[in-house]
Amino acid sequence: MAAFTYSKLPPGSDMTRMLRLFPHEDSNAQIRGELIDYNLSDTDGRKHLYEALSYVWYEGEGSNHREPWSMILNDCIFPVTRNLYAALLHLRNHQFERMLWVDAICINQSDTDEKEKQIPFMRTIYAQASCVIVWLGEARDYSDEAFEKIRFLEEDSLKHPSVSDGGMTDVSRLFTGRSPVVEDYACSMLLQRNWFCRIWVLQEVGVARHISVMCGHAEMNGYTFCEGSSRVELSSSILNHVHPVILIMRDAICRPKYRPAWRGALSIGELIGMYRNHNATVQHDKVYALLGLCADDPKVPALKPNYSLPWDDLLKQVTTYVLGGDSSVQTWPDRDIAVIKGKGRILGYINRVEVRARGDNRANFMIEFHHAASSVNVPPYWIRDWVLRDPGKLIQEGDIIFLRPRSPSPSIIRLHKDHFEVVMTAVTPQNIDKASFDLLLQEWRSMGGSLDDILLTWRIPRGAPEFQECPYQAKIRLHNMASAVKKVAHIILQRDLDMAFSGPIFEHMLVQCAGNFPFCEDVVKAAAGTGGYTSLRSLIKHGGENLPITEEVVKVAVETQAFRCLELLLNYRGDSLPVTEEMVRTAAARKTPSSGKVMDVLIQYRGDRLPITEDVLKAAAANTLGGYRIMEILFQHRGESLPITEAVVQAAATYGDPLTLQLLLKYRQKQPTNIRRFHQGSR
Repeated sequence: MAAFTYSKLPPGSDMTRMLRLFPHEDSNAQIRGELIDYNLSDTDGRKHLYEALSYVWYEGEGSNHREPWSMILNDCIFPVTRNLYAALLHLRNHQFERMLWVDAICINQSDTDEKEKQIPFMRTIYAQASCVIVWLGEARDYSDEAFEKIRFLEEDSLKHPSVSDGGMTDVSRLFTGRSPVVEDYACSMLLQRNWFCRIWVLQEVGVARHISVMCGHAEMNGYTFCEGSSRVELSSSILNHVHPVILIMRDAICRPKYRPAWRGALSIGELIGMYRNHNATVQHDKVYALLGLCADDPKVPALKPNYSLPWDDLLKQVTTYVLGGDSSVQTWPDRDIAVIKGKGRILGYINRVEVRARGDNRANFMIEFHHAASSVNVPPYWIRDWVLRDPGKLIQEGDIIFLRPRSPSPSIIRLHKDHFEVVMTAVTPQNIDKASFDLLLQEWRSMGGSLDDILLTWRIPRGAPEFQECPYQAKIRLHNMASAVKKVAHIILQRDLDMAFSGPIFEHMLVQCAGNFPFCEDVVKAAAGTGGYTSLRSLIKHGGENLPITEEVVKVAVETQAFRCLELLLNYRGDSLPVTEEMVRTAAARKTPSSGKVMDVLIQYRGDRLPITEDVLKAAAANTLGGYRIMEILFQHRGESLPITEAVVQAAATYGDPLTLQLLLKYRQKQPTNIRRFHQGSR
């Protein structure tokens, strides 16, 4: 029998092929079918009757799974994969023909030009199918039991909606007839099948209106499968692949009738970021498989399918497009990495992530913005609480909000040693309408101040080539990185760093920076000035002897009355740290409840060497809030050696607390004349 050869598709943008699957009473008989041309143009409102198959070409890792099998197509031999052959066997009816669209059969995979024309059309094919059939593979690893548990979990959720997700009532467990260990194993193995990791399935089920899930002879409605699967307890690694697919499948029941002009809600940049961990046989499909779901114009040259374009050129093209076209982008052949150099504005960082209800692909993010970014004239919640789509749980606390000049949306980036890596090329808050968010972006772009010049990498796989640069370029990059990190550190240090949220974020940033570039004096001053003892301790731990603990740093700790930070600094640097008369005078003059503690720390670490002058005593005597306690501490440590002059007494009498005068009388009874005279005059 001759091998099958394709005929060219008739002209027309709505033309594709369909497989007419012939029936057979013998379930083991060889698969036979006919390939026909099919016009998907308007049917005057009538429903299309074909079904579209969603599957993986290879299900399993062994070589026997990749050996070609053969079916009879138009009376010719046509090779198919074992997994596809198994799917067709289970789909074949014993009496009636079945009309199917199957990519490996209906598209000439050897014709690159045809593939490039049919790929944008696949959204229409799956959206107009009467049903999208998800084929998970043949029965194995207790898959029938897994289907039963998933079915009962969905029924159980309807009967007992108050039962927590992942749970199952004792009654419904009895119906499955299996032990919990077997049930959990069966569901885990089923949901780890290759289909859930394949990137093409996102579009195939993401535009479907009716879905049926099959595994061997077991079959289930798509919505039932999603609801039951969402209640199965899974490890985080499995959940990261399964969860995005389950969520997009579940929405099928709510999708309206297909319209050719319909576009998705998310940009291609957002989709690539969210689903970058899904697998593709050809690297180009990391982009092309998501075109049917994106909001971008399909006519954009950067997004037009072109398999003859080398992967590194496509990656460069798409990276330039999603980031706004104002960056220098470098890529390499056969590598999934882009290095981006350009300017942008660091707006803030993710301070807290709150996972929403199970089954929701969004999360709540508390954003801590730079003071300039947070002072724009918009409602506060626009710049404080964002709801973002993050089905793969990619965004973490401490990630940075970064806006490029021409980028349509902010990016999420993450500090990684001596550079930043892109986590999400674009994010759009779901709790802010588009017009309002555009206004917010306009406000941010109009802010004054210089932009940050930093280096970004987008997706760094194992074995990627090292980025090449000369020593001078490396020096410039590290300088720019230090400037950017300084800005992020200042944003974090605006908060109380001993809070549960900010401290670990700052610690993580220090770990990433360690050994790559030093922290400047301004960052250490900011830490000492906020009273963030834990974060200052982390700075000392990671910065070591190179940390710039200067006179200005100590002065800030004294001025802000951060006595714990001051004690940490003095203990770490000892006598090498300067403590001047000006600092002591500042400590004595500060009118805060902790001013006495600051003076106590200074005396503890400097003792008799602490410069206690007449000006210091005058400042303490005039301090109405903490002066009494400061004077008490000074008398305890210095006693009668303190220079209590007439000017000191006058300061207490004129500006200070009467209790301070009484203290002076107590400790200076040998000099009663001036003290008593001023004491009487102050009454």
